[in-house]
Amino acid sequence: IFRRYSDADHVLLMRDILGKLVADYGMAVERKAVTRNIQWLKDFGYDISTYEENGRGFYLREREFEDAELQYLIYGVLSSPYITSSNAKHLIDKIKRFSTIYFEKQMSYIHTVNYWSRSTNRELFYTIDQIGEATSRKRQISFVFNQYDMDKKLHPKHPERYVVNPYQIVSMNGKLYVVCNHVGCDNLTHYRIDFITKIRIEDTPIVRSKQLNDYSVGMNIVDYAKLAIHLGGDTWTPITLRIKPHLVSRVVDCFGKDVVFKRIDEDNIEVSFLSSIQKMRTWAVKYVSACEVLSPLSLRKLIREDAENIMKKYAAGEE
Repeated sequence: IFRRYSDADHVLLMRDILGKLVADYGMAVERKAVTRNIQWLKDFGYDISTYEENGRGFYLREREFEDAELQYLIYGVLSSPYITSSNAKHLIDKIKRFSTIYFEKQMSYIHTVNYWSRSTNRELFYTIDQIGEATSRKRQISFVFNQYDMDKKLHPKHPERYVVNPYQIVSMNGKLYVVCNHVGCDNLTHYRIDFITKIRIEDTPIVRSKQLNDYSVGMNIVDYAKLAIHLGGDTWTPITLRIKPHLVSRVVDCFGKDVVFKRIDEDNIEVSFLSSIQKMRTWAVKYVSACEVLSPLSLRKLIREDAENIMKKYAAGEE
């Protein structure tokens, strides 16, 4: 009752508590019993402010989550396209229970969940749970790996089940992956978890990741995630750009706080950092009006080729 109906702006009088006990739980109790139970709750560590302290009534002063924290969690669920609409609604309903009914009323926009582009994979949470259990028990998993077709539904990429040694779930670029190793191979690989269905934990123990070839050359799972997932299998390359000032925030957002800025003049800034050639190739074309690659020269050449191909494609048929 305190969790659902009270906060500093909504205190409960004794008659309110007695009424909620009857309405919500069908319990008619005496005032002394309520007073005694409130004291027991305080003895067990619940931070309940009482009439004697505040002169107004009773309310739960401290909660597991602040409303702002719950809002952040709800926004995270809403913005994740990898959770189905029904699962998103169910998860958000659970999150809202950590606060009051007044918080729920503030979150009435939740109906918009159905209008976001979402995955159709209803097995996502089960898949995550099974991968976690398999890694804890050090057992192999098998599953069907899927891809989208023109009907916008997931279909098996191959008829056979994939059998892998799972090592870790990583979050990269807003997506969840399982880093694993194919049975019979000696290198690491990864799969999008929201593309996995029909997962099964096998009885066979996993091959330890440190026995793999990738570990023999000094690569651990964190290194693998940065290179294979974040950089798409490319390598770290020193990049130098000349950008317009309005791109500074975008550069930090995309490439992190290890970037080094150097002001050239009022309208131009030089920035250096590590990234991959392929990622920068796409990024530089996207922001071509405010960005010029200074080095490496190989990247400049690729972008020039891209620009020439774009001109040919869009100039065709206009003469």
